[in-house]
Amino acid sequence: MQWVGLFPRNKADAYLDSIRTLVVECNPTRSNSAVKLTAGRFAGDDALLVDFTIEGLKSRYVVVRHGDLVGLMRTEGALSGTAAKDLGRKAAARLAG
Repeated sequence: MQWVGLFPRNKADAYLDSIRTLVVECNPTRSNSAVKLTAGRFAGDDALLVDFTIEGLKSRYVVVRHGDLVGLMRTEGALSGTAAKDLGRKAAARLAG
């Protein structure tokens, strides 16, 4: 799944900051569940790699920003951190266009 949004001027940066805050403050109550920020600032003007485990099911979100554009990609399964960062760099390059 991929989503791209154009944010009002100077709001995209705040959006990524809000994701950082939410992930850090998140404390899942279900067993076998976790949310973790695993990488940041690896592509574009800013980027995040967020790993989710919900009752044992894993997914990873790659979020990249270029200016006021934000791209968000969700992957499922065993995409490595290196491959996810490469995906983020390619997405950031497309946003820079």
